[in-house]
Amino acid sequence: RTFNAYHSMLRELMRYAEEKGFRPAGSNPVPSVKRMKTKVRSRYITDSELRRIKVGICYGEDGKRTPTGPMICCLIEMAYLTGQRANDLRRMEWTEIGQRGIMFQPGKTLESTAVAILVKWTDRLRKLVERLRQFTQPGKHVFRKLDGSRYTYSGVNSAWKRGLARAGIP
Repeated sequence: RTFNAYHSMLRELMRYAEEKGFRPAGSNPVPSVKRMKTKVRSRYITDSELRRIKVGICYGEDGKRTPTGPMICCLIEMAYLTGQRANDLRRMEWTEIGQRGIMFQPGKTLESTAVAILVKWTDRLRKLVERLRQFTQPGKHVFRKLDGSRYTYSGVNSAWKRGLARAGIP
């Protein structure tokens, strides 16, 4: 996956260089380099595994509650209920939450179709948002660290990996 991402980025960089006149037109060598095949996912976690992962996120190796665990668990629950990517959720702002539901502007569509998605309210989604309002301080972003700043992608990812390890799930 990383190779293919770099391949795409380099291809686009060379195309830009051609567009700006830094390289002769049609001289981009990247398309001739084959992309690597990536394996399709063959395993999805069960509901029981997800619960164990969330417990692993909320409780550290010492068995004590982690300060950021509940917020990360809410982010995971939001991803489950809305089908949105963690990266889009960590950027989510309170202004996206409205009367009819939550309006998402997925990052992957911003540069292409710019399609917004309205996820309508369910009882479970409403309860989750109420819970988030209770333990977050006022601010722009919904999912924030203890210091009020929003989570980084690596921060969310490392919390997820720690939860997996503590739950004993590969």
